[in-house]
Amino acid sequence: MTAGLALALVAIAYSLSFGALVFSGPLAAQAQAGVIGAVLSAGVGCLAFALLSSFPRAVGGPDTPVVAVVAALTAGMAGAGAAGGAADPEQALANVAAALIAACLVTALTLGAVGAWRLAGWLRFVPFPVVTGFLAGSGGFLALAGLSLAAGSDRATLVAGALDGRLPAPALAALAFALALAILRRATGATMAAPLCVIAATLVVGVAAARGLLPAETLRAGGWLPPLPGEAGLALPILALATHAPDAGVLLAAAPEILSVALVAAMALMLNAAGLEAHAAARLDLDREFLASSLASAGAMLVAGLPSNLSLNRSALNVEMGAGGRASAALAGAACIGFALAGPASAAWVPMPVLGGMALYMGAGMLRRWLGRSAGRMTGFEYALALAIFALILRYGYLEGVAMGVVISCISFALACARAPAVRQRLTRADYASFVDRSAGDEAALRAAGGRIRIFRLQGFLFFGVAARIAEEARAAAEAEALAAPGAASPGHSVVLDFHAVTGVDSTARASLERLRDQLAETGTALALTGLDPSGRRARALGVGAGLDGLGDVSIFATLEQGLEACEDRLLAALGGASAPPPDIETWLEEELAGAPGLDIPAREPGPGARPLRPAEAAARIAAVLRRRDLAAGEVLCRQGEPPDSLFFIVGGRVSIFLEAPGGPSMRLRSALGGTVIGEIGFFTGAARSASVIADRATEVRALDAAAFARLKAGDPAAAMALEELVIRILADRLTFANREVAALQ
Repeated sequence: MTAGLALALVAIAYSLSFGALVFSGPLAAQAQAGVIGAVLSAGVGCLAFALLSSFPRAVGGPDTPVVAVVAALTAGMAGAGAAGGAADPEQALANVAAALIAACLVTALTLGAVGAWRLAGWLRFVPFPVVTGFLAGSGGFLALAGLSLAAGSDRATLVAGALDGRLPAPALAALAFALALAILRRATGATMAAPLCVIAATLVVGVAAARGLLPAETLRAGGWLPPLPGEAGLALPILALATHAPDAGVLLAAAPEILSVALVAAMALMLNAAGLEAHAAARLDLDREFLASSLASAGAMLVAGLPSNLSLNRSALNVEMGAGGRASAALAGAACIGFALAGPASAAWVPMPVLGGMALYMGAGMLRRWLGRSAGRMTGFEYALALAIFALILRYGYLEGVAMGVVISCISFALACARAPAVRQRLTRADYASFVDRSAGDEAALRAAGGRIRIFRLQGFLFFGVAARIAEEARAAAEAEALAAPGAASPGHSVVLDFHAVTGVDSTARASLERLRDQLAETGTALALTGLDPSGRRARALGVGAGLDGLGDVSIFATLEQGLEACEDRLLAALGGASAPPPDIETWLEEELAGAPGLDIPAREPGPGARPLRPAEAAARIAAVLRRRDLAAGEVLCRQGEPPDSLFFIVGGRVSIFLEAPGGPSMRLRSALGGTVIGEIGFFTGAARSASVIADRATEVRALDAAAFARLKAGDPAAAMALEELVIRILADRLTFANREVAALQ
């Protein structure tokens, strides 16, 4: 209850200043209606956040940045004479009431859509200089509006008088009051300092006027009290619409400022939520806060009040006072509504220097936060952008500031994309291979000529400048490699662009890729795009429709490994074709064993006068214990989880290794062509099969069973040792290349 009553005092004190600001100048005669609307808006905001907020101690209501924009809106209408204030005050009030309703409606719809579609997180991507410029502009306008309110003049007259060293006494008093508030807040750190000072000043002036010490007529004539009688009654702004229709032309002219209200409300809500998370060490659901703000603004629309959102200061006060739930905000809302219904006449006794000083104090606080503290958090260029938006808002208005903010956001995005490296890794086939195990001869040929396959792994968002730079780099790399291997009619060069980590592509990227394709074709170099399924779904998801999959001669692959496999086949064909499988297992084993330089040292015939074991002899003895198995396409060679009782030599054909996930689809890990060995790790370690092996096409396999290997070791240890050395060499080669791949991917 204590927290709720304290929140109500703060909300009412702020609303007095807010209402007077919005209804100032030619609209000052209707300021009491503005104050009532502001207090009711604060009450509705408290209730909306008590009902919907994801943080139980959150408090809502009209907030300083939004009120600054609304004050600019109404000041522009009245200052230009569009509201017709001098000729017909009721028509002016009707026009302003309609504008306030429109601002609340647009804000409610905008914030509600953001929250309902869970788009709040995207607002965090608004560049910080843009946010700083908007909110600093709001603070500057609020400070000037507060002085103008106290001086009883428009901003132009106020600035001219200040430059001449002539400020009305109420304006000087407002400056003194704002300075006193700042000193008191700094000395005490109390959030309640400002509202208590407003209440105390109101009580002092009211008592003095009641006792005749300060005649009310004299004070009002001198601009020290609001120019309205302290009459009771619920003078809501919306009631003016019952007798006067709003001017459509006036509302149309004010449309940009009305849209600006919603934009500033969204940014202020995002920042207030972040500040409250830090203050209360809590996690807020930003989408729910947007929905709560939408409800609060919709409620304020019913009385032509002020749009509302999450209030950082009032929520922090609620936390500091130890409120444990939603009751304090609900009580504050009820108290504000009760005050608006029962005590609106009290607004007539709040001194103008106090109302203006409060606005000046709040505006100066925003300037200090967004232009003072932010200076060290931005680069010089970013700070200059923030100052430019700030100056533009003060000089011309929020429409121009919004337009410049949009332009700056686009420029900032383009600069950020340009600075971020679009190429995550630059590789060649010598560094990175497809998931296909090939024969030793083919593998050696691919590694020797691996520079002819250039791989560019892309990342981030690719727009026109980045795409053109990538295309130029890829073309230069292909030309350099072609010059290094001249004389081949079809050298088998390829450039692979991997889009797996790309988040978006500008439509102009297609033009860059078309130029790259044509340039590469002149050197006999193929272009392959990976990470893009041939159907075009991935390309459309990146935002270019059929742009990437409509390049004609360019090959499209779903994964980098598939594209790299095709490029490897192309390179092998250019080098004279893939090596043909050996005619029989003995020939293959002999070729492999002949490449083992240490075979003649340990593998010797036993007994006196032992001689080295020749590769042909070892191959014949090993082949004699192998069991032939012919697989049809789709036939399973071994299952995941089975005992590792065999070692397999793929003589001809092709098999693929699949990881089977329980209840999910199988995932292809690797493929193996003729002239390779699989299953060696489980065979020698005894671990169960970690994957399944299935034939892709007709395949010839030789299997070495565990029992046969045991007999070979017992009866022919030299041949068994030769086989073990062969497997060790194969594993060592694979590990060496795997280490090279890992190093290349760093």
